[in-house]
Amino acid sequence: MSAAPPVIRHASNLMRDIELAVVCFPRRHRYVSGQDLRTHATKVAQLAIRAWRRPEKRIEIVDSLVDAVDDMKLSMQLAKELHAFASFSQFEDLARKASELGREVGGWNKHLHPQGQNAAPRAALQRARTLSTHDASMVEANS
Repeated sequence: MSAAPPVIRHASNLMRDIELAVVCFPRRHRYVSGQDLRTHATKVAQLAIRAWRRPEKRIEIVDSLVDAVDDMKLSMQLAKELHAFASFSQFEDLARKASELGREVGGWNKHLHPQGQNAAPRAALQRARTLSTHDASMVEANS
């Protein structure tokens, strides 16, 4: 297996940094907002590792990873609005790291879902139905 992509390292580092930040949350935020934030950060790291280790399910897992990163950012925003972080600069640092992680995950997702003129089709190619007689054509056309 090849070396882990940077997205895994960034997800793990962000999970660690969020854990360190939540430890400093005031008691009233540590067990609700803090636990929610920890859960989302852990989920992001887990999905990143699964996506890398399971190439046969990578598209599905990366789709889930995109949603998980968005959920984590939303949880961070709520914690900021509740003034749970020790300082705005602490939130700003985590938000910058989350944004960078989001760009990496978005790039991975974009790579797996090519679009545009030269994109390979995702659906299995099907053979066109051939109707052998005029009567068969009329039956198919009228049903």
